[in-house]
Amino acid sequence: MKLYTCFACLAAGASAVIARPIDTFDSKEGIGVDTGQIIGLPPSVQPPTGSIDLEATADGTLRIDYSVAERAYYGGVALGRAWNESRGCGNAAGVELTYRVLEPQSRPGVAKLSLVLVDGSDCAGAACATWPGITNEIYLFFTLGTDLDDASGEWRAIRRGLCGDLSPRSPFVRVPGWGAQGNGVLDGDSITGYWIGFRSFDRGEFTTGTIEVASLRCVESPDEPFDSCDAAPRSASLVEGARLAPAAAYSTDVGGYQTCEEYCAADARCVYYATDSRFNAVTSQFPSCHLFAELRAQDLEPAAAGLDEAFFVHDPAKRGVLCDVCACSGSTADCSGRNLATVPAASEFPATTLDLSDNPRLVLIGPRA
Repeated sequence: MKLYTCFACLAAGASAVIARPIDTFDSKEGIGVDTGQIIGLPPSVQPPTGSIDLEATADGTLRIDYSVAERAYYGGVALGRAWNESRGCGNAAGVELTYRVLEPQSRPGVAKLSLVLVDGSDCAGAACATWPGITNEIYLFFTLGTDLDDASGEWRAIRRGLCGDLSPRSPFVRVPGWGAQGNGVLDGDSITGYWIGFRSFDRGEFTTGTIEVASLRCVESPDEPFDSCDAAPRSASLVEGARLAPAAAYSTDVGGYQTCEEYCAADARCVYYATDSRFNAVTSQFPSCHLFAELRAQDLEPAAAGLDEAFFVHDPAKRGVLCDVCACSGSTADCSGRNLATVPAASEFPATTLDLSDNPRLVLIGPRA
């Protein structure tokens, strides 16, 4: 397999980008397509979930026209390949899919673009190399729901670190119920296939659109670093052992659990957010992101390990700055009796005493408060 180096980058004084192609998309031959058959139910039980039409362009790229909607137990369409041999990504720092939106989806925000890696490390037999490779370990990433709404026509890239497990904070996530159990960890040196998918959790009309893909590659020496595999949230802190009741959320993004931090950051009301990794197609329960402006005592529940995570944002624009909200004097910040629903963000004031008494709406102090 060829290695590709960015010589233009070297000439410009930048570091070399060394990458191995997973797929160059210069032909549609051998690409598999799924419109709902992946879950293994007959059409009388699981109707088609949409359509995928492929066209190889004169520029050596692949045009993808899609339509998708939730029907019965599923709401995804996908395309991809599977191989007998690994794609040679064992030394890669991450993977990169280069694409652009040619026609924004007809129903804004309904469908999410997804990238799935197939890990064949614990699979044996001919079925392992048969797309979609559901007998292998399956690791996925969903983009933000607005990515397929892009009307700029500019080339974009999905860039994810080459690692994954059950945590929604991993670059790629293994969803319980999809694919083989395996060792529960994405093995970069065992990538034997991929999916590019369009996922809707909406049972209304089909949303339609068109994207163009240019390359899918694993990158060994990136010009920009990939997110680390154990990256903590940048704008929030984990509330250990807590689950926030989904019914109390003012907004829920079904399927958005991998981009929940970005979803919360873009919403001025969001002070807490929670991810829920539960998946049950029969009951239409899907991994989700939940946003909260404030909490009541009954909204706090014990977390189930590996399924629930709750976060408290740092942003002082949302929480208020300590000495703007409270009376600061000496080394004391008096926040008593102010009807607070959240602890104000820390400031440069050297408080050693923080009085939060007589704030009945305040049920969670949170880390880094």
